[in-house]
Amino acid sequence: MHDRLPAPVRLVAAMSATVVPDRPARASLRALADAAVTADRAGVDALVIRGSDPAGRPAVEPIGLLAVAAARTVALGLVAEASPASCPPGHLARELATLDLLSTGRAGLLLDDVGGPDAEDYLATLRRHFHGDPECHPVVLTTWTPSTADCHVSDGSDSAPPPYLRSLTLPRTPSADPEVSAAASADLLEKLIRSERPYGLLLDFPAGPASLEVFTRLTLPLLRERRVLPPRAERVRQTLRDRLGLTRPAHASGAGAVTR
Repeated sequence: MHDRLPAPVRLVAAMSATVVPDRPARASLRALADAAVTADRAGVDALVIRGSDPAGRPAVEPIGLLAVAAARTVALGLVAEASPASCPPGHLARELATLDLLSTGRAGLLLDDVGGPDAEDYLATLRRHFHGDPECHPVVLTTWTPSTADCHVSDGSDSAPPPYLRSLTLPRTPSADPEVSAAASADLLEKLIRSERPYGLLLDFPAGPASLEVFTRLTLPLLRERRVLPPRAERVRQTLRDRLGLTRPAHASGAGAVTR
């Protein structure tokens, strides 16, 4: 029997909002929205939509896609990736506040630190815009440390302070052997969780909705059987902040506290 971990490990999935060139754009967008429903029903805590495609293919704007997904999901956190280099903080804050309203508090933001203005100054400005609406408390994740973000994303190459999400790109699942690949992925993730004890995982699915479907159908049940991930909970409406065990940031400083 596998030993229980001391605290539940949060699970966040990530993919690019890619429009496949040889398919109608509507079909690509429907597949992405369906992926959000799949993640929601499987008990995934949140879905990150990347702001760009690693292969350079066309990608839609994340917040617009997540607004569509908000109407089709119940408990799933909806996180948009954005870059300070390409989006003014005031504009981004307004869009995120709209998503937070549409999703009843399930909105989140993943900020990268590639180019553009100083990342810390950008985050501080963004926080001030959020403070204009006392009901708007989207979760903010960052790829850098330290900061006043709620949670950090780390690839394991640095010593990120808690709480952090350990990022990992899952290999593409061969269509001929999905069960074997699922077991291999489960072994990899179990080893990582037990050795690093991260606050959560941020798993990138380079093959998009198809690979997420295989993960939720085959790999996720294995991880739950081994008790390295908590059992699937009943889908109930709650904010993403509550679901991730994060308290509201203090208005005076913009700093977030964590409860586990």
